Amino acid sequence: METKSGYLRDLICIREFHPLAKENILSSGGMARYYAEPRDMNECAEVLASAHMRNIPVHVLGSGTHTLVSDRDVDGLVLSTKSMKSITLKGNLITAYAGETLDNLINKSIEHHLIGLEKLAGIPGTLGGALRVNASANRVSISDFVFYIDYLTPGGHFFRTPIHKDTFSEGHLNLPDDVVLVAAGLRMIPSLFTAEARIRKEMYVELMYDPPIPRLLCHVFRNPDGYTAAYVIKKLGLTGDSGLRAEFSTYQANCIATYPGCPSSDVRALIDRAISRARDEMGIELVPSVSFIGDFS
Repeated sequence: METKSGYLRDLICIREFHPLAKENILSSGGMARYYAEPRDMNECAEVLASAHMRNIPVHVLGSGTHTLVSDRDVDGLVLSTKSMKSITLKGNLITAYAGETLDNLINKSIEHHLIGLEKLAGIPGTLGGALRVNASANRVSISDFVFYIDYLTPGGHFFRTPIHKDTFSEGHLNLPDDVVLVAAGLRMIPSLFTAEARIRKEMYVELMYDPPIPRLLCHVFRNPDGYTAAYVIKKLGLTGDSGLRAEFSTYQANCIATYPGCPSSDVRALIDRAISRARDEMGIELVPSVSFIGDFS
């Protein structure tokens, strides 16, 4: 039974025994011992500092569109950044909290005659998640626009890092995995032709979700050197029926679609199968892009 926490009573939005299945796109996973959903940077820093002081492990979850949560209960604190939302604009600079959806950020940009991000339309999830995986589509990456990133350390200390050539790599943000991304500043492209940008955005959304699949884990693997992950998965014949309640999509091979009631263990088994076969049959190391929360042993 989900309850308000007494152990972290002094903090905002803390719950005990919180079901994580309702916090991710695959609707799977066990209970979080503690669950926090701060609304801004100060609340997030307070949650982190208190958990750090009590030696409680912290697992970061955004909107749950790019994360696989274990079917077993998750020890420690699951911290969701999805309620951290705010967008401010000054000239061609947009500052946004990590919990803002990429879709909302694109819409706000176009409304203020700033373009470029619409080429990432259709990618689900939040700005924080897009930063973590350096979300890319249509020959554009989120890193093309990022000016700086604000983050918190596990102890709740604030840092701002300006972007340089080594901050991002393909499919990855080169910051420690245990920091919590809280905001970013993006330099955009001013334009008077925003009507065309909105048309492009809707086109990219349709391409991403054709056909519409409600439970889809996208960009499962980073692209290995010399190939795309989608090519490797297709070459191995892994798309379609897998004998599990999850399968690599025949439409977007580097995505996993699940059937109702699919446990996280089936998705993890499919990911491990692809890693093993790519290594054994093609000599290629597939590295997961998705995050994992909890015990999958």
